[in-house]
Amino acid sequence: MTNPATNPSPRCFIDLVPLSNDTRCKSFRQEALSPDEVQHLKSIETQATNSLMVIPDGLAAIGELLAYACDNIQPDTLRNMGFLIKELANQIASLDTYKEDASFHLAKHHLLQAKQVRNGGGHA
Repeated sequence: MTNPATNPSPRCFIDLVPLSNDTRCKSFRQEALSPDEVQHLKSIETQATNSLMVIPDGLAAIGELLAYACDNIQPDTLRNMGFLIKELANQIASLDTYKEDASFHLAKHHLLQAKQVRNGGGHA
């Protein structure tokens, strides 16, 4: 697993755009995915995994800071921190869904490629 802090690939919003219904349908129909679709799946999987590694640590750090600074935090700041933490928790669930979805369709793609090679119909 790569360390997101040292991962040289740039993080791009497009990497986390959910799969298109076209890609899902092709995967479920066991049709070959294009190289761009495969790359998009890999990007989703990698970037979601990287984010899932960072967000929980950040939330833990925020919790620790709040615990030590609670006497000096303004109510509005505390409220905003609460909304941030709630939103980040929702993002964790979404990122995990994206990662699992991408992993599933990549696995189906690799199985299809292996089947085609066994049947003499293509290269992996």
